[in-house]
Formats: sequence, structure tokens, C-alpha cells
Amino acid sequence: MTARANLADVAKAAGVHASTASRALNPDTRSVVSA
Repeated sequence: MTARANLADVAKAAGVHASTASRALNPDTRSVVSA
């Protein structure tokens, strides 16, 4: 069984900091990131 991706994995794959990935995935702050 493979390990589940965590926030750090997503951020690394996207080439962004973990906090940026967190903001992009959080519905409350998504509009700030996509602006």
C-alpha cells in the first residue's frame, strides 16, 4: 500500500511553500491565492 500524500508533498510537487499550498486548499482563503 502506498502512503497518502500530505501537505508537504503537495507543496513540493507544486513548487510552492507549504503555507501557500495550505491557503490554496482552504476554501476560506482560496480566493486570496487565485487572485
